[in-house]
Amino acid sequence: MTTSNQTGSATGRILAWLTVERLAWLVIGFAAAVLRLLGLGFRPLDAVEAQQAVAALGPAGLPGPGVSPLLLSLHRFSFGLFQSGEGLARIWPALAGIALVVLVFELRGELGRIGAMGAATLLAISPLLVFWSRSATGESFSLLAAMVLIVALTRARRRAPWIIWGAVGLGLLVLSSVAGYSVLVLIAPMAVLALAGRSTAIDNSGSAGSQWLIGLLVFVGVVALGATAMFFNPGGFAAVADLPAAWLRSFAGPAGYSPFWLLAQVTLGELLALGAGVAGLVIGLRRRDWFAQALGLWLVLALVLLVVRSGRSPDDAALLVLPLALLAGITVEAFAAQLSFAGERAEAAVLLAACLVVLGAAAIWLA
Repeated sequence: MTTSNQTGSATGRILAWLTVERLAWLVIGFAAAVLRLLGLGFRPLDAVEAQQAVAALGPAGLPGPGVSPLLLSLHRFSFGLFQSGEGLARIWPALAGIALVVLVFELRGELGRIGAMGAATLLAISPLLVFWSRSATGESFSLLAAMVLIVALTRARRRAPWIIWGAVGLGLLVLSSVAGYSVLVLIAPMAVLALAGRSTAIDNSGSAGSQWLIGLLVFVGVVALGATAMFFNPGGFAAVADLPAAWLRSFAGPAGYSPFWLLAQVTLGELLALGAGVAGLVIGLRRRDWFAQALGLWLVLALVLLVVRSGRSPDDAALLVLPLALLAGITVEAFAAQLSFAGERAEAAVLLAACLVVLGAAAIWLA
């Protein structure tokens, strides 16, 4: 076989693999990466980011309150290999933000292929999610952990392997930030609906116990390695233990941001996700869709926490955007069905819409 024939065969395989749907996902992932990585080091670190970064530059020991244990370990690793700077301090949260967008691919069973692409597009361009992905704090990891747990629970509902997903997500959650404990509350209804809706068939294979054991080992491993920078900083366990205490203190601590201001940020900055998300919630509830019900309960609990917690912070608004964007995927899927789009025609329409939305978002960001 000649070289030209080999090249032609390889090109043919690539073209056969590159469907319109996969091309759309590549565009969405590329847009998410550009919005999160472009000019990452141009803005100086603010006070909270500086506290997080400086903790990694000092000697191993007890970090300050509110420091993300996972980001502290990653900073110690990266600062030890490369010259520290604003861009390097923010690279890990940015990568977590990109991973969050890509993980929506796993929700095609709940949102549909077109709906999943629509939801991923909204998450990719979300001003609040982009902001946290470009901040050297742990909130981006909390949002990523929330998405991993959502994927785990949807897989559990479908009786697909899910325990490892859940163990990794839970491990990331307890290592991420104070916001991770809000996520634990918000995702609890989804866990109940997902696990209660599974088939009650008895597994006689004897593998269930071993799967739970493996999941426990994965969870312990993620927490131990992530908290201690691979056991080079045992004091990281203290930072892990401080996060739930800090979350509880936020209920009676000093007053933070006004809930009306945070809701205004969602309304003004995430208008597309808000409108389409509310429509998706209505559609899902009318269909008695368990996923829409779970996301609706998430929103209700998020609003309750927004009212009862005095120590509110901007990350509370981001916890509203995530379910709204996923609910918007239901709207996109229903809209495509109403237009009688099917197959590659629907995927091409979503690809075109995603490109237009991304270009519009880029113009706004660069203005």
